[in-house]
Amino acid sequence: MVKIDFEEIEKDVLDILKRYIAIPSYTNTKSERLVEQFLMSYCKTQPYYQANPDYYGLYKIENDPHNRRVFWNMVKGTGNETIVFIHHSDIVEIDDYGRFKSDAFNPEPLIGKLRQIKETFDEEIKTDLDSGDYIFGRGTADMKGGGAIQLALMKQYAKAENFKGNIVLIVVPDEENLSAGMRGGVKLLSTLKEIYGFDYKLMINSEPHRREDEAKGAFYEGSIGKLMSFVYVRGVLAHAGNVLDGFNPVNLMSEIVRRTEINMELADSLDDEVTVPPTWLYMKDSKSFYDVSLPLSMYGCLSVLTLSNTPKDILLKLEKICTDSFENVLETMKKNYEVYSRYQTKPMNYKVKVKDFYGIYTEAKNLYGESFEMAYKEKFSKLKTGFASGELTMLDANFELVDFVIGYIPSEPTVVYGLMPPYYPHVSNKLFENTDPKITALNNLINEFTVANFGEQYNKVNFFPGISDLSYTNVINADETKKALKDAMPLFETLYDVPIEDIKEIAMPCVNIGPWGKDLHKLTERVYKVDLLNRTPRLIDHVLQNILG
Repeated sequence: MVKIDFEEIEKDVLDILKRYIAIPSYTNTKSERLVEQFLMSYCKTQPYYQANPDYYGLYKIENDPHNRRVFWNMVKGTGNETIVFIHHSDIVEIDDYGRFKSDAFNPEPLIGKLRQIKETFDEEIKTDLDSGDYIFGRGTADMKGGGAIQLALMKQYAKAENFKGNIVLIVVPDEENLSAGMRGGVKLLSTLKEIYGFDYKLMINSEPHRREDEAKGAFYEGSIGKLMSFVYVRGVLAHAGNVLDGFNPVNLMSEIVRRTEINMELADSLDDEVTVPPTWLYMKDSKSFYDVSLPLSMYGCLSVLTLSNTPKDILLKLEKICTDSFENVLETMKKNYEVYSRYQTKPMNYKVKVKDFYGIYTEAKNLYGESFEMAYKEKFSKLKTGFASGELTMLDANFELVDFVIGYIPSEPTVVYGLMPPYYPHVSNKLFENTDPKITALNNLINEFTVANFGEQYNKVNFFPGISDLSYTNVINADETKKALKDAMPLFETLYDVPIEDIKEIAMPCVNIGPWGKDLHKLTERVYKVDLLNRTPRLIDHVLQNILG
């Protein structure tokens, strides 16, 4: 067993955290690259990395609009068994700090200012402000606190002689956005495995944990999945005074939204855990200004969380809902047409047409052949340039491409459904095949230690309830998932990729062990000092040394 100086770790965690949170590494911005400089400078001061300069570095993320890179370092011991540490370094904006923005990254003056307005907070926040038991500030909990713990532990392991096993730390940007960092990190881990022959045993993330009971901690043996599905409805243009000559896409989209919003049939459950039902995060029609014509199209994005459902499962359910919605809208329209026809005869010949993106692409290709394919490539090249320059978002590019393709098929009411970035696979150790007995025994390993040393039990949760980078440690039904993404996601393997083959190569169990954090992404974000400085470093070390021991 490696002897760890936990008093030194406490000092190191505080020192690292103070410097780490001072970096305004806002997600999906060039400011994230400031973290790269900080971490490279941090390693250069340590004797282990001065003696082994090949054991740390930066890994370029392919086609990244901000030229961001993944930081990595490692402690190379004996044998091939390897633990991977992972944390993200990006943060969300600080607009909610208002007049306290200047101290959002400076905990000591911030807590003083928050105490001045504490009467505006609820009782729990008031108590925590007065207790002195928490460090307040943006990024303290989510998740530079956990990152500081990992960095401090790596420094200790680098001092050890005859260390058994290996540890790799990767620090990734963009977790709060599209996880470009972790998707690049998977490729890095695959490369390191090929070079050094690593046998990855476990990935440890250190996102903050939540507590339902203040006397009980929590750890997570997996992470919830997320699909961003989209629906695009093409209508038929008409003047509002001649509405029966057209087809209003708002009507059909409203029916689809009504049948999907917080629909528990689209939620997912596994054992005693359940996801929240889906919700629409974006909705827009094609008009750029008001006029008295119907909109030509309407489109939106539906966020769906998963524990066991695959992309194929969700797409099949979405197709049925879109079809049923279309049929219901046409039936209602028909009844109203029949009433109106007492005054003026208006035939209604619309039919249900629901296709995924591959379906409309194939239809356009069959109709126009090579001329369509050439125009498609040219359009995509323009979208790629616009995205790289920052003029277009991933969302813009997705719907522009759908709109472009649908312009090549007959003009009739049509629903197009599919997927758009990001995609987070659900993962859990309980879904892993042929699991190492040491991993299946994690619950006992952790709780025997926490009860004996902290006087606390830690609840085992199969899925981390917030989206996390642990999603890319494994993919269930990988081949089926890849086909579903290729057929239904217009931007897959072009502007956006999930490196499924690399994930299969590095697939490993995972666990999230992090300090207790509260009010993530809020003015009162904070991390519990006892966990940050004492409990969590000891617990992670206990798990690591037992897995590698």
